[in-house]
Order: sequence, then structure tokens, then C-alpha cells
Amino acid sequence: MKYSHALFLIVIISVLNPGCSTLQLNSSYDDKVVIDGIDTEWSNKTRYIEDENILLGIMNDDSFIYVFFASNDDRMKRQIFMRGLTVWFDPGGGSDEVFGIKFPVGVENPLMMMTEPGRRPPDSLNMFDKMKENLNELEIIGPQENARFRVDALGSKGVKAAINESGNRLVYELRVPLVRNDKYYFAVNPEPGSDIGVGIILNQFDRSGMPSRQGGMRPNGGFGGGGRRPPEGAPGFERGASIDLEVWTNVKLASDKN
Repeated sequence: MKYSHALFLIVIISVLNPGCSTLQLNSSYDDKVVIDGIDTEWSNKTRYIEDENILLGIMNDDSFIYVFFASNDDRMKRQIFMRGLTVWFDPGGGSDEVFGIKFPVGVENPLMMMTEPGRRPPDSLNMFDKMKENLNELEIIGPQENARFRVDALGSKGVKAAINESGNRLVYELRVPLVRNDKYYFAVNPEPGSDIGVGIILNQFDRSGMPSRQGGMRPNGGFGGGGRRPPEGAPGFERGASIDLEVWTNVKLASDKN
């Protein structure tokens, strides 16, 4: 089912390369955004991106930038919980992965999600419940090379994230400080007078640490020991077409004087 949603932002879409779109948009000013995984503040302030079947919105106040993302695609929701989702910021307004927030952080070992070796949990709800237990922290990436920090997702370091499900829709909200100061060390730090590049990227699953010999998972995703295939819906082993999501936005911040 596709979304029907009023358009608040005028967006010019251009294709950079397959699977990666860039949007030019203006942020809206709002200093009362609550990060709770509920879309109350985002009514008429999001853009439906048909090619990706997602809703995307950006707002800001004097201290923070707010990112909203929503999807009703079941495969995308499963992959977000399993792989993790990263929002990247380019303070120069481009599409360079300079400073990122990974939330959810994803599942490090997808095999742990199975109740028994080679068997899936009894139902998808059980699987999602287990994955949602991993929503109490987020990972801050950069801006220094190889810098990664795990912090709570409740905003103690200024960065706050929440994800929830409303009906069949997954709702994601993120708050990030705009400028580094004595109170907030982790921040976007946009260049003076510059727009901000914001990228929404669905992480790729890292199979490097998984077994590939007899009795383990083969490089092509199958299982050893008789050539058994993973059960459909088994976490981390997406059968059929896997979703690749990468959307970049060039964001002009709003002022309360607008």
C-alpha cells in the first residue's frame, strides 16, 4: 500500500546513480519536537519518495536538527532492525559520510536470533520483539577517522533517537545538536552559510565473521550440511530481493524569523 500524504516541502529530485537519490529541500522550524517515534509533529511536513516508498522529513530549531523517516515495507522494516540504519551528515552540504548516527545498531550475530540452529523463531512478532530489545543505544560515527562511540539513545549526549510502529508503519525520529559546544560535544557543525547534506542509508549486513565451511553458511547465503537453505524470513538471511536504500538530501536550515 502506498502512502497518501500532503506535500509540505517542494523537492527537486535528481538521480546521482542507481539506488542513490538526492533531494533539495528546505527544513521547517519547530522548537517543540518530541523524539518518541510518534509522528504527531510531522503532519504535512514530510515528503513521500515514491521510488523508495518512504516518508522523509527534516526540521530544526536553534539548537538541533530533527530527522523523520517512515516506511510500511515489511522487508525494509526487518532489514532496518537487523542491519541497522545510519543517518549521515555532511556539514558542507554534499553527500560525504562525515558524521553519522547509527540507530538501530542492528544485530551483531543474526544466528542468535534463531531459537534452534537452522530454525526461525516461531513467528515474526517474536523475531521483532527480540530485535527491539536492542533499541536502548545508538552509535556515533566520526567525524574523526575510525571514531565510534556507543551511547544511550535517550539524549544524554544530546543525540536522541526513537523508533516505533504505528499500525503497519515504522516511524523513526532522530535529534542531533547543530553546533558543538560545552554542553554537546557530538554535533553536525555546519559550515557558516552552508546547507547540510543528510543521508539515510540502510546498512549492509556484515557476513565476514560467519562460518562458510561444512555445516555453516556458504558464501552464497546457503547452508552447509546437505545444502539446506535458510528458512524464509530467517533473520539476516533475506531470501529474494534485498532492499538497498540510500537517499541524500541537501537541507537548507530554517530560522524562527521565517
